[in-house]
This record gives sequence, C-alpha cells and structure tokens, in this order.
Amino acid sequence: REEYGRLGCCDDAVELIAKEMAKEAFFDQGFQVEYAIHANEGEKEGYRHIHFVVNSTSYVTGHKYHESYGEYDYKKDLIGKIQDGVAAMCPIHFTDVDKMRLE
Repeated sequence: REEYGRLGCCDDAVELIAKEMAKEAFFDQGFQVEYAIHANEGEKEGYRHIHFVVNSTSYVTGHKYHESYGEYDYKKDLIGKIQDGVAAMCPIHFTDVDKMRLE
C-alpha cells in the first residue's frame, strides 16, 4: 500500500472514494461507469485524482444522461460525504487540503 506524501491518504482510500462515487453517482442511477486514478508528474507531482467515464445512454431506461446544476451540487455533497466516511476508516486521516484536492 503506497502512501501519498502530502495528500495524506493511501491507495486503498482513493480506490474506495472512486468506487463509491462511481456507484452512487452514476451506476445506481442506471449509467455504466469506469474510473481511473492517476498522479500528475512535473509541477503538480503526486497530485492524485480520479477520472470518470460514463456511458451516456442508460442501461435501464435507454435515456440519455443529463446533469443539471442541482445534480452537480448533489455530486459535490456526495463526494464530501464519501471522503468523510473513507477518512474515518483510513488510518492516515485526511486534512482539509486533502479534501479540496480530491474534489
């Protein structure tokens, strides 16, 4: 398990955040989703972040994905709740700076 220096969390924590966000924000809403976690190199070296790729057609209804401002706010709140839950489980606790980096 690799720890991320200034980020203050480990591979397991970032993986849990990505998995929960993918499930709750997209898959549970009927959309297939994949995610990738990587770190920047160079100026922002060590800055870990998550990318989501979402199938724009629902596997449940066949309708196209659409995100309103309200849904965007919901996802921002959701990622905060997920981060708080993972931080409570992770032996290396997140700081406020860490949370901002993962948003």
